[in-house]
Amino acid sequence: MLLTHYYAIAGAGVLLTGAWLFRPEERTAVTTLGAFLAWGLTALLGGDTEVATGGSLLAAPVPDELRLFATLWALLSGLALVLYVVGVYPPASEQPVDATTEPQ
Repeated sequence: MLLTHYYAIAGAGVLLTGAWLFRPEERTAVTTLGAFLAWGLTALLGGDTEVATGGSLLAAPVPDELRLFATLWALLSGLALVLYVVGVYPPASEQPVDATTEPQ
């Protein structure tokens, strides 16, 4: 895979992650699934990237630390998807809960 294509997939992961983090009320299932897939591909395909120079392809693998970082974001996106399906994410209210008062 060309490094520019790899960067495009990683960029899509960043945008989709930002979408479910900062706008969780809208299209959460689509953005979390897309982010999970984009980060998963980023983590899996990082070792096989190439750069086109002078008509030939040279291997340019992504460092393992960045692939691990992408793996962690994929797991977080997958967790957000599972929590959305279960009905826990996004929270119904962002008001802090005061444990000192009794419910009415």
